[in-house]
Amino acid sequence: MKNEIYKNLLRLEKLEEIANHAEADYGRDPENREFEETFDRAYKNEFDCFLLVSGQIAKMAGIDEKTARAIVKGRREELKRILTA
Repeated sequence: MKNEIYKNLLRLEKLEEIANHAEADYGRDPENREFEETFDRAYKNEFDCFLLVSGQIAKMAGIDEKTARAIVKGRREELKRILTA
């Protein structure tokens, strides 16, 4: 389970990068419909993966999902070390 969570965490980081780039494109040209749609999809993919990782951590650690979400957002490097130990 730890390996799967770690892989999903790395995937989340990549999706965050993609969403950030899409947001920057959209911010430069907010009238561009394609940029808006791309950003919407990228953000949805990022958020879905964030919820997946948080849910996996909550299940593995026996904690509530709110706490797991806080860990993913605020203690990511520590989480990565734990998952690879």
